[in-house]
Amino acid sequence: MMKKNPKRSNFLSFVKLLISYHKYGVFLGILITVIASLLDTLALALVVPTFELLTYYASPESISNTAHSASNMVLNFTRNIFLFFNFNYTLKWMLLVIFIIMGMRAISIFMYNALMNFYKTKIVATLSKNLYKKLEKSKWVFYKSRSHGEITNLMTSQPLRVGSAYVDIIEILANSFNVLVYLIASALISVKLTIFAVVAAFFLSVVFYGLRIIARILGEKSTIYSAELFESVGNSISIAKFIRSHGLAKVMRGKVFVQLEKIRKNQFFTAINEGVFHATYEYAFIILILSGLLVATRFMDLTTSLVLLMSLLLYRIFQKIKVVQAHLQRLSKNLPALDAIQSAIDISSKEKENWGNKEYKGLKKSISLKSVNVNLSENHIIKNVNLEIEVNSTVAFIGPSGGGKTTLADVVSGLIRPDKGEVLVDGENLYQFSETSWKEKLAYVSQGSLLFNDSIKNNLLWGNQHSDEKDMVEVAETFFAHKFINKMSEKYETKIGDGGSRLSGGERQRLVLTRAMLRKPGILILDEATSELDSNTQSEIVSSLQGLKGKITLLIIAHRLETISIADKVYFVDSGKISEILDPLETIQKESKMKELFSTDNKNA
Repeated sequence: MMKKNPKRSNFLSFVKLLISYHKYGVFLGILITVIASLLDTLALALVVPTFELLTYYASPESISNTAHSASNMVLNFTRNIFLFFNFNYTLKWMLLVIFIIMGMRAISIFMYNALMNFYKTKIVATLSKNLYKKLEKSKWVFYKSRSHGEITNLMTSQPLRVGSAYVDIIEILANSFNVLVYLIASALISVKLTIFAVVAAFFLSVVFYGLRIIARILGEKSTIYSAELFESVGNSISIAKFIRSHGLAKVMRGKVFVQLEKIRKNQFFTAINEGVFHATYEYAFIILILSGLLVATRFMDLTTSLVLLMSLLLYRIFQKIKVVQAHLQRLSKNLPALDAIQSAIDISSKEKENWGNKEYKGLKKSISLKSVNVNLSENHIIKNVNLEIEVNSTVAFIGPSGGGKTTLADVVSGLIRPDKGEVLVDGENLYQFSETSWKEKLAYVSQGSLLFNDSIKNNLLWGNQHSDEKDMVEVAETFFAHKFINKMSEKYETKIGDGGSRLSGGERQRLVLTRAMLRKPGILILDEATSELDSNTQSEIVSSLQGLKGKITLLIIAHRLETISIADKVYFVDSGKISEILDPLETIQKESKMKELFSTDNKNA
């Protein structure tokens, strides 16, 4: 489980990362919002001539008599624009122009929001896909070491937080440019008042820096608590039968509720932190606006219309600064999500399983294990194993639990790469072939029935793109699944529940075997594939497997005597070594160790 975030991203590293994902999103977002702020500034500037038209019915003479040069500049510029477009310089036309400009600004804002949501959803999907692909290509041992809760959390809720942070980045940059536009406009009217606004903005940034640090800490806790909750909920579902049958619901409920309470408290403190920001900023905002107006009216020679314009500009400046501060706050909270995802992507990349590009066209001679050693979690699982599996032969592995049988099968299948030694396929290293071409011709039925919460038909055809319904029925009949399927009300369209929970163990196992054979594999690996079957069904399946002898390469891991009786060779695997090569029946009767193993397992069967 993820206990902490291994690194801390900063603002600049996050910006670089986001630009690498969508290099045009940031630019377009800033461009559109700057256009919107320019339109807003232009509309605000028209307040001056509008006010003059309302009070003086502005004429060329009234313009020239205006005392302040900034007023002259705005009025002359506006009048020249109206003359250029042949508009009447009247209040009606002035209001119409303002209406048009603000309408264009509204369209720009709509385009900006649409664009940001497009890139937000895109980056969420991109991060999830990247992580999925990295995990998909990672080493099997590494993949198994990651908890389901952690992976689910990193694939779902954390990318959503990064998507929100992406919008935060654009908002911070875009509104910073907006502030710059408004500052330039205000500087044309009053440099002193503009300096006042800059100093005030710096003061606000320093004051609220501490709140951003708190938001970052709360964000890191949110990432950890979410992963823990996903894991607890996942465990409560996956072992629900065990929990209920042993009366442990209260214990599991307590664990889940503890995680929910942690998240609740963290969200509460996050809301308090944001509430402190909004409350104190509103207070500071009003004080700074009033202070600016006081400076403008008492110490500067500005006309009433310019004071009104400066008031609007100051309002816009401090409003945008508030937006920047709010998004900095939220960004600090969401950055840990990026840390967690990037860390998982980086680690998964380092754990990538490398395969070649050569096309595997089927087994011609044999699979050979040469001095193979496998270490898992510092345990020496497979020790210097040498093994030859001839094409179209049937080989069985038997031995005590934990002896290394499944690991050996995983090595043959390519799931686990040996730490030492090599796996040769027709004399060539297995990993020179492409992973897809090798595994397309292999079927692996492992312990437990791996089925989806879907129909029987969709489960059987899943991953078998080249099979149709006719093939499905034929193979189902071969493995004695068709009969029980036809007894169901919806037959092959029957929904079977999570993991096939609505079926018996034997029914699930028969479906898994049917799905495996629909692949038309050249190599079939069965790891306790008949362990959940009753004696009659076991015999039926064994007879079906007997029909495959000499047609495909069959590797069987089993404890039942009947299952391994069809094997050409039987290997006893114990403590990571192939210690004996046995005649399937005669040696079992002679060796006390074997007799004990099989008598115990057959009694339990």
